[in-house]
Amino acid sequence: MSAQNRGRTRIPYDNYNTPAWCVLQLLGELGLSKTMRILDPFAGEGNVLKACEYAGHEKLSAWEIRPEAEAELRAVCGRKNVAILDTLAQPVDGACTSAVITNVPYGREQEAMQFLVEGLLQKGQAPLVATLGKLQWLSSKDRNAWIRSHMPHRILVLSRR
Repeated sequence: MSAQNRGRTRIPYDNYNTPAWCVLQLLGELGLSKTMRILDPFAGEGNVLKACEYAGHEKLSAWEIRPEAEAELRAVCGRKNVAILDTLAQPVDGACTSAVITNVPYGREQEAMQFLVEGLLQKGQAPLVATLGKLQWLSSKDRNAWIRSHMPHRILVLSRR
């Protein structure tokens, strides 16, 4: 992904849409069964889940902080599979899902990654966590110690170039 909206003032809880091609390439690499439940805990407009649906996945769940996204997410995931909440502000128990696929929130990447790894993966609530993000996030001096203690099993570079 590249930098977006340079010089623009950030709006709290603003979101950047994830391109479908990124999710489709990731799904191809992961080889997930179509029967697995997929959760996006930072769903935004639902682009990750829409791409999963396009690829044939039917069991989809979404968590999103913005209530205005609820109707669109329910159209993709169904009424019972959408929760409007701040995933990072409150503990979420009972999340049990087969896989988490998400694009972590801009500006809260480390907090989001810590939640995904320590809150879901290590507690056994999600056996697979796949995130989309910028490679430069891995190279930050500020995050170096955390990344070394939570080393990813695989890093895929998705590119249309």
